[in-house]
Amino acid sequence: MKTAILLPFISLLWTSCSENNPLATQKCSPSTICTEELRTLSMRVIYPDSTPVALDDFQVLLLPEGKDITWSKSQESMKWFRNNGNYPIIGDTYQEYFPRNVPIHLLFKGYQGGQVVVSTEVFTTFDCCHVAWISGKRVLVVEPGEKKQ
Repeated sequence: MKTAILLPFISLLWTSCSENNPLATQKCSPSTICTEELRTLSMRVIYPDSTPVALDDFQVLLLPEGKDITWSKSQESMKWFRNNGNYPIIGDTYQEYFPRNVPIHLLFKGYQGGQVVVSTEVFTTFDCCHVAWISGKRVLVVEPGEKKQ
């Protein structure tokens, strides 16, 4: 009897979380239960020896239109980003601006001395609760003296 009750529940849970679920593009249910955490997706920028790259600035652009959606940066937050080589791309605080379960195409650009030293495109999305990574590099390795156009 317990198996008969648990099996449909487990099946429902499995299909609702499946990446290949055709229902994943449906709107989120008001009864969806989410964790009470704020997630942020970041780009790790390092040198070949794994030390963090201290970028002078960075930019996150929404493609294809090129709209700048870079987080506001205080001196204190930039100090932390530089010390750790982790630069925020997008987070749960952006949920209200994007539809759910639709790929979001972003361009991350990192600058040193006014020149682009790293640049990469990534795809993210928002499920019913949080931001999620779809594809693209999460770690960028910068050769000393490297500049990109």
